[in-house]
Amino acid sequence: NYALLLSPSAQQASWQASARFNQYKYNQNFSAGNNENSMEAHIGMNGEANLDFLNIPLTIPEMTLPYTTLTTPQLKDFSLWERTGLKEFLKTTKQSFDLSVNAQYKKNKDRHSIPIPLDVFYEFISQNIKSFNKHFEKGRDNALDFLTKSCNVLHVPRSLRKLSFPDFKLPRTSNNIFIPAMGNITYDFSFKSSIVTLNTNAGLYNQSNIVAHFLSSSSSFIYALQYKLEGSSSLTRKRGLKLATALSLSNKFVEGNHDSTISLTKKNMEASVTTTAKVQIPILRMNFKQELNGNTKSKPTVSSAIELKYDFNCPKLYSTAKGAVGHKLSLEGLTSYFSIESSTKGDVKGSVLSQEYSANVASEVNTYLNSKGTRSSVKLQGASKIDGIWNFEVKESFAGEATLRRIYTIWEHNTKNLLQLKSIFSTSGEHTSKATLELSPWKMSALVQVHASQPNSFFDIPYFSQEVVLNANTGNQKVSWKSEVQFHSGSLQNNVQLSSDQEEARLDISGSLEGHLSSLKEIVLPVYDKSLWDILKLDVTTSIGRRQYLRASTALVYTKNPKGYYFSVPVQELGNEFIIPGVKLNDPNSVLVTPTFQVPFTNLQFPSYTLDFSEISISKKLSTLSFDLNMPILPKVKFPKVDVLTKYYEPEDSSVPFFEVTVPESQLIMSQFTLPKSISVGSAVLDLNKVANKIADFDLPTITVPEQTIEIPSIKLSVPAGIFIPSFGSLTAHFGVASPLYNTTWSAGLKNKGDHLETFLDTTCSSMLQFLEYYLN
Repeated sequence: NYALLLSPSAQQASWQASARFNQYKYNQNFSAGNNENSMEAHIGMNGEANLDFLNIPLTIPEMTLPYTTLTTPQLKDFSLWERTGLKEFLKTTKQSFDLSVNAQYKKNKDRHSIPIPLDVFYEFISQNIKSFNKHFEKGRDNALDFLTKSCNVLHVPRSLRKLSFPDFKLPRTSNNIFIPAMGNITYDFSFKSSIVTLNTNAGLYNQSNIVAHFLSSSSSFIYALQYKLEGSSSLTRKRGLKLATALSLSNKFVEGNHDSTISLTKKNMEASVTTTAKVQIPILRMNFKQELNGNTKSKPTVSSAIELKYDFNCPKLYSTAKGAVGHKLSLEGLTSYFSIESSTKGDVKGSVLSQEYSANVASEVNTYLNSKGTRSSVKLQGASKIDGIWNFEVKESFAGEATLRRIYTIWEHNTKNLLQLKSIFSTSGEHTSKATLELSPWKMSALVQVHASQPNSFFDIPYFSQEVVLNANTGNQKVSWKSEVQFHSGSLQNNVQLSSDQEEARLDISGSLEGHLSSLKEIVLPVYDKSLWDILKLDVTTSIGRRQYLRASTALVYTKNPKGYYFSVPVQELGNEFIIPGVKLNDPNSVLVTPTFQVPFTNLQFPSYTLDFSEISISKKLSTLSFDLNMPILPKVKFPKVDVLTKYYEPEDSSVPFFEVTVPESQLIMSQFTLPKSISVGSAVLDLNKVANKIADFDLPTITVPEQTIEIPSIKLSVPAGIFIPSFGSLTAHFGVASPLYNTTWSAGLKNKGDHLETFLDTTCSSMLQFLEYYLN
């Protein structure tokens, strides 16, 4: 059956159908309607089935599979209903279902009016149409004149000169758009069968407040299919805006609750959220809890806490796991500073196939920020252990600080480990690392250290170390690298250093190798009938049980000469300024005059200046003008008056005079600033408070940033007032080798004696083998 009804005030459609095949039945009913008051939709379905045929016993004789020698056994009186588990699941052979869905929307007669200046748009269209008509009439007259004059025999009707576009009238303009207010929505769902019954109801109601309800439940002989889910939410728009939500779930294995409240008033914002969950199944128990709170009463604060506990136990797999995880977060901020703290902790202990294990982790993060600088730190600790096989521990930390005066960071890392794979492989070690960096005006220092020890059953390298150091400023610079490796029978070390100061620059390189030479006792030379150890007479300087060594070092040193060639800039010092003669030009236009200039977005005006390239004038005291920076929508920034001082001096340790420019410490002031509640675009103004009033009965909160002071540190620059080319000083080189068998030193150099150059070479050698000894000068 089909039905359709259409009219200006109502529309309705429906479809009904039914079918039957022996003991199987099916029916359906669909309908939908709309009128001035509501819109509705309905779906209904039901059916019946008889499964008695599954109770008929089946008998299958013994059969031989074609093309094979396989024979299937005889199957006698086999019941699909009982033997396949359908009897326990369906309970009865009489099966049926009934489905019903209803949805309704009740319309609201109220309307919301949104003002939009449409008259400006209509006026724009009207003006353009009038202009277009004038161009059309002009083009029409020109075309007709052309046809009349160029074609004498052609008769052009005079009525064509009255050709024009038809007139049309726009409807009465309206400067508002009307939107219907939200109505009430309801929804019902039900499903019934021999296994489970489901019911769901939901509604959204727009009355004095906006309220939503939801309820869903089920009933069944199967416990896992039984549940109840209920929720509600309300939006209150009186004396501000408040949203409250509650949700709960109950089941034999799972339970949960959620409550949240968010409120916004003229003076405060506040929010709280709480969520709990519980899981209970035969092999797992778990509890979860989460809390979130925030408000702006005295200052904006937000705190969050999450906690999870679990217990897993599976006897069939001989496995267990029990532990907890927690996380905390706190955020605090004012317009003058901001801070955040976060911590996480977790642990687990259990067994896998009766093998016990454990692990834990913890971390902390802190950050603080204000107008003067920022600092931050991060810490991480963790450990894991499997009894008799694995053990691992790690500690990590990072800290940093940044201001306008300096930047400093430090990083540290420590680990311990142990691995034992029965008789196959074993190792244990310890690793430590450290790095620091410090930056400030005209100064830098850095340090990197790495130490490691990881002996194992395959490679015996018990210790490894690296260190890099960097220090630099205007007077001294130094960089060095050290390393050390220890192995089963000895060690290897090296050291490299490059440095420079006011007196000298040098490069030092050294290294050493240590180990046992007992194998030389086993090497016998037939000619002498002695071992190599005895021939080299090593018993005189060492013994067979001691470590032997081989050390080598070299150094390259350049000693600077304070004397040299100086090319100075002529400077004449007057009472308030320094005069430096410039380039003599015959061009009368060598004087440049700059016009008065106003800096945009400021009240700073540069006066006219006269630049004379014939001489350069440097004031001993140059005062900058104070001014204000005014950017649109941003707070005003006040720049103070600053006195820049210039001094001419000759240092004792330098042959070159310098201009020392000192910019004293100053303070920038950012004035108090209130966030705007309206936005202007050209002549149009959008009032954000009016937009908020459309949503609820509240005004936007007033957010004021207090006055901030930013400190600019003092800056000192030294500019040379000349060029100094130093004379050659002295260059020396040293080289040495030391061992129980052989020792030698070499020294060579080139020196500037003022009126002549002198070079020298010194070398000595000592050894248990006398023919290798010598001395040279």
